Amino acid sequence: MIWDAIALHTSLGIADRKQPEIALVHLGASADVLGMRIADLPSEIVEQVVATYPRLSFNLAMTELLVLQVKRKPQMAAFTWLAEVGRSCIHGFVSPNWNDMLNSSPFAE
Repeated sequence: MIWDAIALHTSLGIADRKQPEIALVHLGASADVLGMRIADLPSEIVEQVVATYPRLSFNLAMTELLVLQVKRKPQMAAFTWLAEVGRSCIHGFVSPNWNDMLNSSPFAE
């Protein structure tokens, strides 16, 4: 179950349909990183958490880490949201898309 929670924490539409612990990791990460569904939480709690654990340029630091990962292993970004990180943050980054893969298949039509 722990592996599923980690592996699926960025999987929209999958993790929130799994066991409660897996859904909770997904929802927590989504709220923490992107602010998704933050309005569903009491504003006083959100303010208290951010005051206790300030973001400290989180957006920049997280983007830098993701860019380093995509540069280190560009093949793992294909068909994931990390391909968008590569395209928007790494000059000249190319990742295959559906048409590229389909058109390079060995099957004659």
